[in-house]
Amino acid sequence: MPTLVNFIETRANLFRTIYFHRTVRAIDLALEEMFGPTMLRLFGGSDGQPMNPLEHLDEYRRLTESTFLVDVQRWSRSSDPELKSFGEQWDALLARNVTWKMAVERTFNFHAGQAERTSIFSEPDLVEKRIRAHLPADLREIELKIDVARHYHRPSGRLLAGGQSFLLDSAGGTPRELHDDELFQALPTSFSIFQVYSKDHRHDAALHAAVNSILGAVADSKTNM
Repeated sequence: MPTLVNFIETRANLFRTIYFHRTVRAIDLALEEMFGPTMLRLFGGSDGQPMNPLEHLDEYRRLTESTFLVDVQRWSRSSDPELKSFGEQWDALLARNVTWKMAVERTFNFHAGQAERTSIFSEPDLVEKRIRAHLPADLREIELKIDVARHYHRPSGRLLAGGQSFLLDSAGGTPRELHDDELFQALPTSFSIFQVYSKDHRHDAALHAAVNSILGAVADSKTNM
């Protein structure tokens, strides 16, 4: 059991410190904005719609990660102003000069018996509206992105995986089911990392105040220490 608990804690820390790191999530936000228009440029038809790979197998076979990265880096030297601007965005992203900067971060742990969906921070659109409502009037239209990253530590009795976890009792030599109330009692069932991004750090203090006014004073974890 201690080995299994250690494995789950290590895996959760990988998500906290690497996969959900603010820079990684900021890159994901930038890709979310850029990937669709990029694919229309690389694999779009004359009608402005994505081409069906089944109907263009040769072209699709030649669209690889390597060709993708080479092509987008050529765009910043294009004579087409729109394509040139788009290429400059890709140059910045590939150089890790991300356009979205994290202003606020909060981590929420959910234990057995606590429903994640009851947290307001599980609804990014609603949170964004409330944050804007608590900002000074001259800041309510600034560009914002709300990101919620979720990780599930272990099965819960309310999830589909509940009732599928067993532990071999070394004394009796028989397996026994690990019930929700005894399975890693000190571990949460899941956690969510809530992050607010803006284009720069000029309004971090106002965004912190807005989030705190919704949630109350909560210790910030802007670094992963």
